[in-house]
Amino acid sequence: KDKIVEDFKIISEDHNTLGCQYLIQPMMPVTGVDTEDQVKAFSEILELTGASVKAAGLQFGYHNHNMEYCICGQNRQMGDIFTRPKEGKMLIDVMMENTTPENVVWEMDIYWTVMGQNDPVEMLTKYANRIKALHIKDRCILGDSGMINYKKIFEKFYANGLQYHFIEIEDTTSGIQMDRLEASAKFLNSCDFIK
Repeated sequence: KDKIVEDFKIISEDHNTLGCQYLIQPMMPVTGVDTEDQVKAFSEILELTGASVKAAGLQFGYHNHNMEYCICGQNRQMGDIFTRPKEGKMLIDVMMENTTPENVVWEMDIYWTVMGQNDPVEMLTKYANRIKALHIKDRCILGDSGMINYKKIFEKFYANGLQYHFIEIEDTTSGIQMDRLEASAKFLNSCDFIK
């Protein structure tokens, strides 16, 4: 824990130099954070890190993928999200219960929230005081899959008084990533609900 907190002091200095407002942890460890006790231990590290980052003048946050929507104690491998039981506490709920809004906010990745079988609008409602930014993406091109209700998400996002959203095209090797980027930009520019 001490090493992680010390490392984030250096990372905070770099973020301050760059003029950043937020410092976002992009993911949890791939293994070893499955049971409720393990999630609580991970949350303690997030809380300590968040306090350290806050002392440096930044806001610390966490970025989800689909595994945070798995039930504690269940296998959270990528393919298991579609067959896992729904009884029990989701990892994300335990994380939110064991961190404070002052030290740990949330950059919600809407694509991974949907892939984790959850509704981004419901999460924006449930964690209105925790979600401070959105990570916008889709399978390949924004709006192309039809899986994500961007209009409802952005309506709730703005109703919550939020302003930061980050767009990602998760394609670096297809050779057509610039075409996908252009198509995504056209989609966003055509949406009258995005400010």
